[in-house]
Amino acid sequence: MTLIKGKKVWKDGNNQDGKRPNSIIVNLLADGVQIDAKEVTAQDDWAYSFDNLPKYNTGKIIDYTVSENTVPEYQSAIEGTTITNTYVPKVIDINVKKEWRDTNNQDGIRPESIDVQLYAHDKKIGRPVTLTEENGWTHTWENLPEKEDGKTIEYSVKEVSDVPGYESGLKQENKTDIVITNTHIPEVTKIAGKKMWNDHQDREGKRPEKITINLLADGFKVDSQEVTAQDNWTYSFNNLPKYKAGKLIQYTVTENTVPDYSTHIDGTTITNEYTPGKTSITVTKAWDDNNNQDGIRPDSISVQFYANGKKVGKVVELNEKNNWTVTKEDLKEKEAGKMIEYTVKEVGKVEGYEVSINNDNKGNIILTNTHTPEQTPKKDDNNSTPSLNTKESSTNSPVSGSKTVEGTKNLPSTGEKNNNWLIIIGSILILLVAVYLWIKRKK
Repeated sequence: MTLIKGKKVWKDGNNQDGKRPNSIIVNLLADGVQIDAKEVTAQDDWAYSFDNLPKYNTGKIIDYTVSENTVPEYQSAIEGTTITNTYVPKVIDINVKKEWRDTNNQDGIRPESIDVQLYAHDKKIGRPVTLTEENGWTHTWENLPEKEDGKTIEYSVKEVSDVPGYESGLKQENKTDIVITNTHIPEVTKIAGKKMWNDHQDREGKRPEKITINLLADGFKVDSQEVTAQDNWTYSFNNLPKYKAGKLIQYTVTENTVPDYSTHIDGTTITNEYTPGKTSITVTKAWDDNNNQDGIRPDSISVQFYANGKKVGKVVELNEKNNWTVTKEDLKEKEAGKMIEYTVKEVGKVEGYEVSINNDNKGNIILTNTHTPEQTPKKDDNNSTPSLNTKESSTNSPVSGSKTVEGTKNLPSTGEKNNNWLIIIGSILILLVAVYLWIKRKK
């Protein structure tokens, strides 16, 4: 007599997807013919045996083998009496994305990176990963098991630490896509001021019913407001962004010209003094250079005031200390009975910048210097011919209310001088040849 025993082996991630059956059927074959079958379960520790089997048949040793009834979704492999059933568990990818709601990092406090941790049923999986702008603030964990012990795994992602100044929110769009949203409400500020009148209580009756105050942010006009006696000659601009790209915004105010009055600005207090026949002009420099990203902005510039195209007074310097703005007072309002046209020009050219002038608001002139970051120049084609048709911008008689681009350099005259030199050299060569031939004839 003999004994045939064996074991069932499962390769299915510890029944990860819950597909393993409660029992299987193992068949016993003698010389290829089934003679018995047995049900095998986990209670048997997936082991089986066939006892008291004859060893010989008509004097020959019987060849005993085993087989298994098909198990759905499993592949069976038999080696001797060991039956191995293999199941390939389903895998998924988990995607995480970081979204920033901070008005494009207006306050400049967004970190350069954050770390996130993957969890499965609140247990850490692997090490934290780093999200940055370089990787698009995204990451994918690939080939993760979908189930464990037949139950779907609940994956989640958390930030490793809080981001100062931000509130974090989690949104799971589906079981594989997770969005972490960090929200920061940018700081706001308020600019408030008062209009003062130095006109002996409007003794001459020239005080206007209203004036216009302009608000400038880093030299650019962003708002304006009418101010009247009903407002007690006070004004305010509310809910203004405090920062731009992390840099504190420099707010200044100007005033449109008030006839027969000269304007003096001290911070946000604007004083108008009654000066019959006199006026004042405010000039402000604005820089359009992406916050001086190329580092070529000068520490100061100089400007010259003009009255009807003629210089008025000395050159005035604008710099960061005076907030790039200055008001010129005690200017004549009229000449020969006509209103004087006041303009301002930069003295010299700021290298790398083009300047434009805006005098739309009378008495409030804005000079904008624009710089476009350098780009890698393309290699010139040897056969190309550079264009020499460059127009010189006219800046001698700027018109109020128009934008004028200054600083275009005249190109040097080309061709004429070079042609003169060629004529001279050619004449000398002809003369030398003639002398040589004359000497040769004499000989």
